[in-house]
Amino acid sequence: MLDEAVPHPTEPVPAGNAERRAAVRFPCNLKSSCGIPEADHSARWPAEMQDLSCTGIRLLVHCRFEPRSMLVIELPGSATGNTEPILAKVVHVKNRGPNAWLVGCVFRRLLRPDEVEAVLRHSNGSD
Repeated sequence: MLDEAVPHPTEPVPAGNAERRAAVRFPCNLKSSCGIPEADHSARWPAEMQDLSCTGIRLLVHCRFEPRSMLVIELPGSATGNTEPILAKVVHVKNRGPNAWLVGCVFRRLLRPDEVEAVLRHSNGSD
């Protein structure tokens, strides 16, 4: 069961919030990795997950990816304790200093609410 402080992934955005996204974004702070789909699994770059929704993710990375690039992102949270790869398309990139970029991605398939919850549990350290 999720910690009470973590909102449920299907919880609506509060009224008056300027958020216009179709899906609620949840802050998280998790180590992850990403890479291009054509590359060997061992060719992954470190990434820090900043937020997550059922439709996408924001990562802090130390190598630049171009908009429209496809990435394989490793999401923690499977029942076995392993990471689950998911395919995503880069939709925006913002420079955050020397060798640091915020990368916004949209998933190729929607995450189920239980998948989002599993990642959020890892972020809160309750798994």
